Amino acid sequence: MKRIFFVMTAFIMALSSQACDVCGCASSSALFPGTLNRESQISLGYQFMHLSSRHLPSILQGQQGVERKSQEYFQTYSLGTRISFHPKWQAVVQLPYQYVNKQDGDVRTENQGLADVQLGLARYFSGDSLGIFSSWTMLAEYDIELPSGRFDHAAISEQTSRYMLPGSGSVDHLFRLHAQASTERWIYRLGMAYRLNGMGPDGLDWGDRVQVSGEVGRLFETKKMHQWYASLGYQFEHAFGDYQNQFILPFSGYDLGLLKASIQWRKNQLALAALAFLPVHGTMAEGRVKIHQFVQFQFSYYPKFL
Repeated sequence: MKRIFFVMTAFIMALSSQACDVCGCASSSALFPGTLNRESQISLGYQFMHLSSRHLPSILQGQQGVERKSQEYFQTYSLGTRISFHPKWQAVVQLPYQYVNKQDGDVRTENQGLADVQLGLARYFSGDSLGIFSSWTMLAEYDIELPSGRFDHAAISEQTSRYMLPGSGSVDHLFRLHAQASTERWIYRLGMAYRLNGMGPDGLDWGDRVQVSGEVGRLFETKKMHQWYASLGYQFEHAFGDYQNQFILPFSGYDLGLLKASIQWRKNQLALAALAFLPVHGTMAEGRVKIHQFVQFQFSYYPKFL
């Protein structure tokens, strides 16, 4: 069963975009697909998310009784590495860069910069047969997200919300627990994650996030050492509301369920993967925010010298 551990690790990156707009919500934090992989690796990731937001009437513009609708495009580029310094331990580092483009009528707003760096430690547990399964693996991971990204309170305006800034300004903690079992070429995964968010410098206490997911995948091998992995799964996330000076912000929580599909390829030390999300139920910001597109791509290299 060691042959199946070719696929990109599930935790090379948790591309968490603090989305979307002045409505006050935050987008889903998604775990990248794949099997649990103990190999050291270096990866480049890209996430694209397109949302639309309905805004309350703006008193500043005198639009009493008239709502606006804007389009937001979040792009996150990430350089990540996982170093296996022990057969059961990995060190995790992620350096993201975020670019946001918002179109509100004739007004276009752009915001970009380095996002918060993430440092982590992962511990693997594994064994051979377990009931009908020929092998199993579990992973427990802790990550800390440092306020290293650009957060400028003075930049917040009617067109630029705090959710569009690359940095959150807070220290956040991420706890992940994932289990994987295999039977011949089929792979089954369950995952849980909890994101404990801190308070920003402007007194905003970001709401915590809870996420559960499940996935079934199939391994394929072709000639010339080409290996493929395809999977289908489901992810549910609950976001608690944000607090500003101990008062909860309206439209800041959500419950969202998404279907997800992935396809991955690997040959020798190189791998490519793509993941797409499709919202199937739940609402964001009390229905004022809608996800139209949500995709991720990743290129990984597994060096032999690490």
